Amino acid sequence: MVSIAFADDNAKHRHQIRETIEKSENLRIVIEANNGYELIQEILKVKSMPDVVLVDINMPKVDGLTTISYLINKFPGIRAIGISVFGNKNLIGEVLTEGGMAYLTKSVLSRNLHQAIQDVMNDKVYIDNMVEVEEGFDKGITVKEIAEKNFGALTKRELEFLQLNSTELSYEEIAQLMFVSTSTIRSYYDSIAKKLNINGRSNLSLFAIRNGLVKVARLY
Repeated sequence: MVSIAFADDNAKHRHQIRETIEKSENLRIVIEANNGYELIQEILKVKSMPDVVLVDINMPKVDGLTTISYLINKFPGIRAIGISVFGNKNLIGEVLTEGGMAYLTKSVLSRNLHQAIQDVMNDKVYIDNMVEVEEGFDKGITVKEIAEKNFGALTKRELEFLQLNSTELSYEEIAQLMFVSTSTIRSYYDSIAKKLNINGRSNLSLFAIRNGLVKVARLY
């Protein structure tokens, strides 16, 4: 039995995903969320990680690319599938770069979801046939490699904060996800600002985006 967690801010699309999953005796839904923030919150609560996360790319609070990157790096055993209404080659590449293993366009999701789940559970990359892709796609550079290249002075927890800092979350909400106090979050900010010689939350976000630690899905 493959356990599935999914997030989509569109109620109609959530219903479609739920209905598709429930048709299979080999799949079970363990988490359903409205956005990436809710999905991360719920996954942090469970004792057993879901096998597969299905993530809409364009969501409020925490978008799909950030959600995939955060979950893959915190829980390496999770397989992530990105979904979107767009069949954008660059967006597919971003999903794979962030550690996702599959990409589905919503127009064919109900037809191809089971195959995508089967493939990622067998450690294969799946991209639906609605999109032409170039040869050579792979998972790309990891956040760890990015950190060693551009953020070598930062700790793992500071890197985690830097990712979440580039979302719409407040410091209080980031503190909840990281299981620390708001004062600890502010100390992460102070430490990073000193190490990188960058002041201001928005400037830290821009630095993370420009150096590849964070991707902005709303640009696609």
